[in-house]
Amino acid sequence: MTYSVVIIEDEVEVAKLLVQYLLLPNGVTGNQTAKQNLRQAQYQVVGITGNLSAATALLHAIEPDLILLDIHLPDGNGLDL
Repeated sequence: MTYSVVIIEDEVEVAKLLVQYLLLPNGVTGNQTAKQNLRQAQYQVVGITGNLSAATALLHAIEPDLILLDIHLPDGNGLDL
């Protein structure tokens, strides 16, 4: 089963790390390509945004299985979403 993921994070480097975590296996030993393909099949990042207004619009268009949400965003508190 593939899980759709939306990342709501205003710091670009943190968002990149979250994407990397979702797409790369735990640890870097063994056959990395096979493990990466397995993790990529599990999660699909369908959207990334850095503020509440864009996140609201994105979530009206997409109903993801998982939201990785930053609390401190430039235009408000992520928990208000």
